[in-house]
Amino acid sequence: MKKNYFLKYLLILIVSITSSSLLGQNTAEINSSEVWKNSLFTNINNLTYENTWQLAMAIDGVNIYYKYTDCSDIQNDFHPDYVLLKVENTNNYKAYVVWEYATTYNNIKSRKKETDENVVQVILDPNTTEEASCSENQKLRLFVRLKKSKSDQVLTDVIFDNLRIYKI
Repeated sequence: MKKNYFLKYLLILIVSITSSSLLGQNTAEINSSEVWKNSLFTNINNLTYENTWQLAMAIDGVNIYYKYTDCSDIQNDFHPDYVLLKVENTNNYKAYVVWEYATTYNNIKSRKKETDENVVQVILDPNTTEEASCSENQKLRLFVRLKKSKSDQVLTDVIFDNLRIYKI
C-alpha cells in the first residue's frame, strides 16, 4: 500500500514538473516557517479555539488557512486537539500544491523520517477548496495535544518547507 502511494506521489510530481516546464508555467515556492510561527502558534500557545478559518498565507492565487480545534470524542473518552488546514485555489486553472513539514513537541524537534509521511500534496480544480475536519483528510490535520492524558506533550512549532505551487 505504501509503495503504491509513493509511486502515485512520484508520478504526479514528475508529471507536474514536466508539464510545468514544457508549457512554460511558473512555479511558486516559499519558505514559510516564519509566517506559520508568527501567525499560527500565537493561538496554540494561548490554547484558544478558533471557530473560523484564519488566513495563514496567500501565494499565487492559493490560500492556506488554519484553525485550532478540539476534536474530542466524548463517548470514547478521547480528547485530542488539532490544527486543521484548508487549501483554496482561487485561480481559473488546476493547481498542484505540495509541501513538507517538521513538527516540534515541547520544543524538541521530531526526527526527520525517511518516508513521505510528512509530505502534503493537494490537487485543486479551479476555484475549489480542500480542508481537514476532525474525522476527514488527515494529511491536512496536525496533532497538537491529547487532553486528559498523563503525557504533557504539546505541539510547540511546525515548519513548512519547500512549499510549491504548480499550474497543471
